[in-house]
Amino acid sequence: MNAKYGENENYAYATANTPADARTQSAEARATVVIKPGFISDVGFIFGKVYFDLNQNGEHDSGEPTAGDVELITETGIRVVTDEFGKYSIPNVRPGRHILRVNRQSLPERTHVLLNSADFMGDAISRAVDVSPGGMAKANFALEQEVDMAMLITEISTLTLTQHPLTTDFRQVVYKPWRTTFRLGFLSGEAKLRPELFSALRKASDFLRWQKQVIIEIDGHTNDVPISDASNYKDNFQLSKARAEAIKQFLVDEMGIAAERITTHGYGPTRPIASNETEDGKHLNRRVEMIFHNPEEDLPYNQELRFRVDMMKKGNARLTDVTFHEILPNGFTYKPNTASFKGRPLEPVAVTETEAIWYLGAWTDEETLQSIEFALEPNDHSRIPTISSSKSYIGFLNDVGVRDSTTALQTNMITQIEETLLRINMQEANFDLNSAQLRSQAYMELNKLGDFMVWQKDFTITIKGFTDNTGTFDYNMQLSRNRAESVKDYLLDHFPIDRDRIETSFYGPLYPVAGNDTPAGRAKNRRVELLVNSDFQQEFVVKVDASRDSLAYRILVEHALTDSGKVTQSIALKPGIPAPYLLNLALTDYEDVDSVQVSVRLPEGLVIQNGDAAGIQAEASTWVFPVGENPRVFRKEFMLEIEETSPGENAARFEVLPIMKDRYYGKSLEQTVIVKKKN
Repeated sequence: MNAKYGENENYAYATANTPADARTQSAEARATVVIKPGFISDVGFIFGKVYFDLNQNGEHDSGEPTAGDVELITETGIRVVTDEFGKYSIPNVRPGRHILRVNRQSLPERTHVLLNSADFMGDAISRAVDVSPGGMAKANFALEQEVDMAMLITEISTLTLTQHPLTTDFRQVVYKPWRTTFRLGFLSGEAKLRPELFSALRKASDFLRWQKQVIIEIDGHTNDVPISDASNYKDNFQLSKARAEAIKQFLVDEMGIAAERITTHGYGPTRPIASNETEDGKHLNRRVEMIFHNPEEDLPYNQELRFRVDMMKKGNARLTDVTFHEILPNGFTYKPNTASFKGRPLEPVAVTETEAIWYLGAWTDEETLQSIEFALEPNDHSRIPTISSSKSYIGFLNDVGVRDSTTALQTNMITQIEETLLRINMQEANFDLNSAQLRSQAYMELNKLGDFMVWQKDFTITIKGFTDNTGTFDYNMQLSRNRAESVKDYLLDHFPIDRDRIETSFYGPLYPVAGNDTPAGRAKNRRVELLVNSDFQQEFVVKVDASRDSLAYRILVEHALTDSGKVTQSIALKPGIPAPYLLNLALTDYEDVDSVQVSVRLPEGLVIQNGDAAGIQAEASTWVFPVGENPRVFRKEFMLEIEETSPGENAARFEVLPIMKDRYYGKSLEQTVIVKKKN
């Protein structure tokens, strides 16, 4: 096609599928072809086909259907029709540029030609074809099936949602248990404590007297060697339980630890930590473990995410069975008895793992402003991400009884989760006013922590400084940093703790544990936290501002759409007085509408008196209007005027045709306006 005269190199290869359905290709064959002008005439030849380009790659691939009976017309009026294989040919074409046009009426129903070549002449049905003297030119036309589209004559109301995060910072400290293991202190087959165990138990007792909220679990374990006949215990389960009870009794009787803080278990050989095939493994499995737990209910923070969502409806749309939906962030659930609507308590009608739903009744007033407030609480800290997303939307029944909903409004918030074995909170009273200098009353708590770190040599400490919001942000950040460093220096100066076991961080006024609007609240926020073996559960962004987000949703109320896509309305006009007629359309299924073509046919005695259409009378005229920033809605106002000579009733016809960005057309809508003359 359009080959050059002279020598040309021709390439060919074959492809096929193997029995295993793999694609394979043959070696490439080459041949030299000499192209010469015809002996008799220099006229050329146009050929091609019309096919459905299902994957829109510009090629007619195997399995893609063709279109027969499609008519193509040249600029000189020559008409050809594609055969059953979608192919056509036009012989005896003079050299030069030709225009080949597809008759749109001959295309299969609800299809359009794809604009997939630079040869197309401004639309997808006309393309240029260049024919060389005596040469051949190929011009294929690719088709696409049109998607469904609804165009409604609508009345547009607006539903606006605005979400206000009432929680500015969220930080949850989660306590994880820790354990210490004893492998000495008992003779074989016995449960009587030996003196070498006393020193470690006294250190554990010192810790329990210091941290009075901690509870402990003592678990006894053995290897799988059977109990000897000389033992006082019938099996390893009884022996392991007796050893756990012996340690509990020492802590209660000798060290004064409350018995209700201690539970014991005897697991015998059922929980080995090494193989019982070796002596070393058997030794490791003979053990008693003391597990320390910090109760979750003792956490100091008011752990919740609180939101208010304002909902405004404007317009005449009547909404019934209105529901508010909160899509729950990962790791959170609705916090009971925290929701209110119109200032009154309102609990959700349903709470699932992923959603909370409130029933809000009917909204029928032309303008309605409602607000709902609620709180979410964590229920699985392991699922909470660094950035949590709150998503809300409204569902409702519209005027014609169809269930509809707004799109979801999303607000993001930073949610910090931190695991620790132990948290020590030092309030501002431990420091001089506006200073990082430690007061003597802080020494006792720090000394106990230092002794604990000497005992548990594998543990680390993270020291975090915080302030209230009084003063500048920079000043508070520096003060919180200095206080954290002061605590670190004290521990390093007074205890044999490696420097790399202590880290410091500072947050200034971030992450308050109380409100800053009262002296008592500000005092709680001025603190230094010491966290033992602290780990972040997520990558953590230091600060993300919670922002107010909103969306506006258009409620499209259908008036009179028929299956044929034709709508009839009527208006009454007084002669000589122009009156507006609003063409108001919702383009609901197309996302790439660029403009709208409007064709108007007016009867005798009816005139359009405004804008681009001024002066049109008794004839058909066509305009193209851009859709603007909102491609889903088209509104155009025409000023119609009826003349005295007009009969009592006439019909004006408006045909609307959406035009897509790639220049193909959507489905047309015809609207008939019955114009009545009133005196």
